[in-house]
Amino acid sequence: MPDPLLVVSDGAPGIIRAIEECLPRSLRQRCLAHKMRNLQSKVPEDVWPEFKARAAACYQAASPALARLLRDDIAATYSRDLPSAVACLDDDFAACIAHLKFPLGHRRAIRTTNLLERLFGEERRRTKVIPHAFGERAVLKLMYAALIRAAERWRGIKVSEFEQRQLKAIRDEIDKDFTLRNAPAAGTTAQSYSARGIQKSLPSPVGGRFTAQPSALLGAISRPLSAATPFGANWSGNSDVLHVDDLSYLRLLISELLDDIFEWRRGYRGDPEAILK
Repeated sequence: MPDPLLVVSDGAPGIIRAIEECLPRSLRQRCLAHKMRNLQSKVPEDVWPEFKARAAACYQAASPALARLLRDDIAATYSRDLPSAVACLDDDFAACIAHLKFPLGHRRAIRTTNLLERLFGEERRRTKVIPHAFGERAVLKLMYAALIRAAERWRGIKVSEFEQRQLKAIRDEIDKDFTLRNAPAAGTTAQSYSARGIQKSLPSPVGGRFTAQPSALLGAISRPLSAATPFGANWSGNSDVLHVDDLSYLRLLISELLDDIFEWRRGYRGDPEAILK
């Protein structure tokens, strides 16, 4: 199942991190209902009606560019008297206006978690009047029935052919940004980037893998990535600097190198003094 185009959540740090790590090809929308409550707690009651109207106009602007202009205007007006409210408005602002990239007719339904909260309410309304749930299976049946009834209203949003093209353009833009974020650094080659290429370029008398000492390998790993250098003179004539931007590639590299270190130590197990040379 591919990642969804949009995931709506509140501001809990754990949920935000889970979305960013598990669904990297999805946009994240901050629930505006929760956000407005956070803003209300930082604004005096006599000022709140005006601030609320301006914040709502900002979050519901016609485009992300217009939303940023309205945010800057709010900051210029209230930054001196209400610095905490302005900071709250600016916090996670990109996620608050993510819904503005979507078709106009969809925005009201996707800018809050009200749909999910309503579903939770329907579940609680049905379970609180039941003194005994009669087991997990009965509760699951009840929740499934509540989901079916709620899903009937979700189909009220019709997606036209033009909106389908808009959604496809959003998917293409997300995939392009994801590819750019995870692309190798400029100037690196696939041979110098992959752990498999490193193994092939470092022949060794022990299993034909590498000749560098484990201390040299660990030293190269411990240096900053921007200053990482080839692991020795036997680099197949390649003087390119090794840059690793993606954490997954770095983990793979370290795992492969540790395996090689253990093999190197086992190769000299018969002569302990050889390890110190």
